[in-house]
Order: sequence, then structure tokens, then C-alpha cells
Amino acid sequence: MQKLEVWDVIPLAKDFKLVGITWVFRQKHNELNDVTEYKARLCTQGFSQTFGQDYSKTFARTGRLHSLKSSIAFSEAHKLDFQQLDI
Repeated sequence: MQKLEVWDVIPLAKDFKLVGITWVFRQKHNELNDVTEYKARLCTQGFSQTFGQDYSKTFARTGRLHSLKSSIAFSEAHKLDFQQLDI
């Protein structure tokens, strides 16, 4: 991951605690039980943090309603199909 420059390694500041991580690996199979795809994701262990000590704010990025309306208007103007997925 470092070779691909997915992230940068930086020194840990004083009085900061690292959040643990764990890799989750999964294989997808077809009808014949042959492996068709390998998947991996990196999960943080946020449960190890203490509010007020390790963090003070929470934030979850969400889309703006204006962006959704603009996307729908654009797809309608250009006669494109519009589908919504929950990820």
C-alpha cells in the first residue's frame, strides 16, 4: 500500500494513541464454487477510543440534497437512466 502511495506514514504526535486496525479478507465464488474474486478491506477498531480523551467530535460525510437534485435533473435532461444505491 505504501508503494502505491495509498497513504503516507507520519510520526505519531505525543499524547496520541494509535487506533488499532484489522484486515478482513473474503473470497467470492461462482456456481461451481470456483474463486472468482478476492476482496480485502481495512477496518479501524474505533471501539478502542474514549470520547473526550481520544476524540471530541464525530463526523460522517453525506451527500447534499442539492447534489442529488442536480444529478437527477442532469440525467433527466439527457434522457439517462438514474439509479440509486445504498452502499
